[in-house]
Amino acid sequence: MLRRARGLGTFVAEAPADGGRSDGAISLVLPSMSGIVHLRTFAGAQEAVAAHGCRLVVAHSDLDPAREARQIAAAARTVGLLLWPIGGATDRAALAPLHAGGVPCVFLDRYLDDVVADRVLVDDIGGAHDATTHLAALGHRRIAFLHYQDVDVSSERLRRDGYRRALGERGIPFDPELVLRHPTLPDPADLAPMAALARRLLALPSPPTAAFCVNDHVAQALLVVLHRQGVPVPSRFSIAGFDGLEYMPTPQRLTTVRRPTETMGREAVRLLLARLGDEPEGPPRHVVLPTELRVGETTAAAPRGAVSVVARRRKEVTVRPTRT
Repeated sequence: MLRRARGLGTFVAEAPADGGRSDGAISLVLPSMSGIVHLRTFAGAQEAVAAHGCRLVVAHSDLDPAREARQIAAAARTVGLLLWPIGGATDRAALAPLHAGGVPCVFLDRYLDDVVADRVLVDDIGGAHDATTHLAALGHRRIAFLHYQDVDVSSERLRRDGYRRALGERGIPFDPELVLRHPTLPDPADLAPMAALARRLLALPSPPTAAFCVNDHVAQALLVVLHRQGVPVPSRFSIAGFDGLEYMPTPQRLTTVRRPTETMGREAVRLLLARLGDEPEGPPRHVVLPTELRVGETTAAAPRGAVSVVARRRKEVTVRPTRT
């Protein structure tokens, strides 16, 4: 927290002398401040906090569990915590003092199975189901699922479950070979890992003709590398994402699942203020916000008689010209 002195500058504010809580301050801990989804969540929370005359203290863990634990501990000096947890690596012990001290916590976007708390999510299962059903309705029978975090992150697990549910409803067998994990969140400056993953998919004996990606960043990276590898999208391969980031710098407008991110921030503040006000007790409250499929330019009917692009190239290489 900072304080500004006119004509002097900006300084780190001293902690309250009694070690007590900062009156009216609510903590928001995000995994990152570089993603559009996180910034939109922050905007929604800030709007709701300001409407109630409170202050918002914002921090981000940069996906570092130790840093996240320190930020959670610091939230004990505020009246409540809005936490977008890293996931399985989140230090549960850091949350215990908040619970013991009566500092309520609301999870955003994802939750921890072994921690009882209010939470505000989007319909991960329904959104993934809609995206996968859309691909299946276009005639795709080999649909990959690309993710980058372990399934101990609830949002990743739920989207995988929605993907599998849609396959089952369409009578499409689940193939674990089509579920691939990117090692990290794709970096636009280094798409080599995604390029290798795409080549692996296309080299399968029965390659996919479409992919549902766990978020738009993964979908964008796949779209770029397929273009570089000479695989036309969507005539040869269809791609659907999740998040509804309309302004991503992609060659084509993504088919994606849009979610009400700002509303998620506002709803989390509403739940927290209810705990601080007239409804401090009671079972955990779970809010699931609806999603909406937005069809863009990256999905189309499955190619007829689709074959592996890699396999076709190999075949072309083995053909030798006839000598005359």
